[in-house]
Amino acid sequence: MTTPCDASHAPAGDVAAALIVLDALNRDFESSSELDALIADGDVEPQDVLAGLATLIYTFITVLNRNVGDTDALHSVVPAVITRLRGIEYLQPEAVAMMAGAMTAACLGLSPNLWREQYGKMRPIEYLPWTFTAWLLADLIDTVFEQPGYAINAVTALFTTSD
Repeated sequence: MTTPCDASHAPAGDVAAALIVLDALNRDFESSSELDALIADGDVEPQDVLAGLATLIYTFITVLNRNVGDTDALHSVVPAVITRLRGIEYLQPEAVAMMAGAMTAACLGLSPNLWREQYGKMRPIEYLPWTFTAWLLADLIDTVFEQPGYAINAVTALFTTSD
């Protein structure tokens, strides 16, 4: 049975820009000038980047769900990421709670982006949690596969070959 939040109905967003954001976090913002240039040129809309981050969250949760051993991502990955998000001082608790819901939606096969849209327009306090959630999930994948940069490189290759 499909629902309005089914991942197959979700726009992918600007995954390339979302990957630039995550790569910038990994490089201490050295590559953020590339994203700054895209934004300055008007080539990137914030909502498209957020949809791209949601696509990455869904993709990363799916990968982790298949590779975390005997437990599923809902019971192991979501609590681990929420614990780390709560440790980031400048993230609002209500935005962290929203990320718990978005990751849970992804674990259930729903689009995090479409799930979030049910609750109205995204507020600016949620932008950073979406970014950090995708980044923490990528870091977890890198740890599971014991290869730094694996998650971002694998998704970059996937989207590059699908064009």
